[in-house]
Amino acid sequence: MLNDLSAETSKYFMKAPPANILEFAISDRVILVEGPSEYMLFEKFYETVTNHKPETDGVNIIDVRGLSFKRYLELSKLIGEKTAVVTDNDHDYKRHCVDKYSDYAQTNNIKIFFSQDNKQNTFEVVLYNNNRNLCNELFGNAALEYMLKNKTESAYQLLLSEKEIIVPEYIRRAIEWIKE
Repeated sequence: MLNDLSAETSKYFMKAPPANILEFAISDRVILVEGPSEYMLFEKFYETVTNHKPETDGVNIIDVRGLSFKRYLELSKLIGEKTAVVTDNDHDYKRHCVDKYSDYAQTNNIKIFFSQDNKQNTFEVVLYNNNRNLCNELFGNAALEYMLKNKTESAYQLLLSEKEIIVPEYIRRAIEWIKE
C-alpha cells in the first residue's frame, strides 16, 4: 500500500524526522498544525472544547513545521487515518485552503479547517481578534504586531496565562470533528 505514495512524498518522508512519521503512522486520529505556536496552544484548546486531554480520545497533534500537509494527507488517504488540518488562509482561503486541497475534499477521513475571513489570514491574527483584551494585557498596545514578530514567545505566554483563551471557531470545529 505504501508503494502507492508518489515519488516526491516518499522522498519527503525519507528526509523527514522519524518521530513525526511514526507518531502519524500509529495514530488513529491526528490534527496537523502549521507550526510551533499552534502546537503549543492546541492541547489547551482541545481541553477547553472537550474538557479532557487529546490523548484521552486517541488524538495526536503534530506540528508539520511548515506547509507539508499534502505529504501527510497523501499517506492518510492511503491508510484511512482520520486527519484534520488546521491551516492559515494567507489572505485567500479559496486558493490556499479550498483549491489547494481539492484532491482530498471527497475523502471522508480528511478535512481542512481554516478561517473563511480573508482578513483573518494567520493564526496570530485570529487568536488576537478572539482574545484582544488578554493579548493587550499580556503584550501591550501593539499586541498584534508583537505576536506576529514573536510567534512562539507570544504563544508560550498565552499558554502560561491563567486566563481563559477563547478558541477560534475553525479550531473548535476541527476539534469537534476529529473527536466524532
